[in-house]
Amino acid sequence: MPVTPQTQAPPSSSKVGDYEIVRKIGSGGIAEVYLARQPSLDRPVAIKILSARLTDDTDVRRRFDREALTIARLQHPNIVHVIDRGVADGRYYFVMHFVDGDDLRSLVRTRKLNVVEKVDIVVQCLKALDYAHKNGVIHRDMKPANILVDQDLNAHVADFGIAQLVDPDRAENTSTAVIMGTPAYMSPEQKVSTANVTQTTDIYSMGVVLYELLTGEKPQGHFRPVSRSSADIPQALDEVIYKALAQHPEDRDATAVEFKDAMLAALTRGGSAVDAQDNSTI
Repeated sequence: MPVTPQTQAPPSSSKVGDYEIVRKIGSGGIAEVYLARQPSLDRPVAIKILSARLTDDTDVRRRFDREALTIARLQHPNIVHVIDRGVADGRYYFVMHFVDGDDLRSLVRTRKLNVVEKVDIVVQCLKALDYAHKNGVIHRDMKPANILVDQDLNAHVADFGIAQLVDPDRAENTSTAVIMGTPAYMSPEQKVSTANVTQTTDIYSMGVVLYELLTGEKPQGHFRPVSRSSADIPQALDEVIYKALAQHPEDRDATAVEFKDAMLAALTRGGSAVDAQDNSTI
């Protein structure tokens, strides 16, 4: 997880299990994230600790454990890695690889990125999502705050807290009666019912992320083409984004890799001022 400038007090104990707490670096609805040290390997890690006020809530604990297990089953270079999980002194936690950088929302505020750097971050996320989808996991909350970017601009998808598991052999554990996600990045169908989301739901969310990266604003109503924001953005990319943001799931790219390939092809066809390459594998 990223280190933020704001330093906050650690838990009442400076140690959780075998991990030494350094400082708080993030928080959410049910947990806090701390920078910690793993003495056995002398390395920094990120540890996510369930809020003390929620430890007696069975459903919340199940969701917390489920997030750790979901991430642990996804071994991909662009997905944050889970190292360990456990309970110490009544505190539920899991430990993740520490990403020395920042979340994408904070990064774009402090570092000027060119068009290809922005597109490459989205490409990396789409590779991660394609892998997750093929392994039966729909993220359902893709947004800049859940994309961690290290110093070398390597992206890591994080926070699978409301991910949906698609497994025909067992019942889905995620509640579908409650609409979950972040409204500005949610697809139209997700705003209506969490029960019917598919992998195209994540594609829509990444379309919003890409549009926001390139224009500095979120697409709303009859939004303007991204090519009007910069001479470095080819018009060919407009149609790619319109497709990703289609109101009906069947009108979007069917897979994350299709969206990725269309995006890279648009940059190449459009004669962008910078060369877009896809050198890594899915």
